[in-house]
Amino acid sequence: MGFGPDGSKQLDENNVGVAHVPKGKRARFDFYAHASWENAACIYEGSSDQMITDPRGNEGRSLDSFTTLVNTTGRDQFFKVTGWHKTGSYYGQRPWIQSRMSNTPSGDYTFAFHFEDQHDLGGEDFQDLQVGVIVF
Repeated sequence: MGFGPDGSKQLDENNVGVAHVPKGKRARFDFYAHASWENAACIYEGSSDQMITDPRGNEGRSLDSFTTLVNTTGRDQFFKVTGWHKTGSYYGQRPWIQSRMSNTPSGDYTFAFHFEDQHDLGGEDFQDLQVGVIVF
């Protein structure tokens, strides 16, 4: 099984965020993009590595929030949060590259993951793609 928006990439675990959802709770994932290049977020169920929603991002992708069902598994759930980019605006043939991630607390979010595509000046603002998670 592969990762990324096209399902063909290996995963660099050093750039994967993990959202922990206790039993009896659920999570809302909010998405923000501020990038000139094509960016997408992919969310995977931690034990199966199955993508749980369509990739979210810019260049025609939805940035709509996604809410999981209440965790009734009897155990805690974990979701992998990944960011991906291409080296340019929408070009279908360019390969997806896993973005570097920063896990920085942000506002009311239980978890906040910030991704960097290294296109902007300095390439260190980690604002190109952001995923905020509220567990409730």
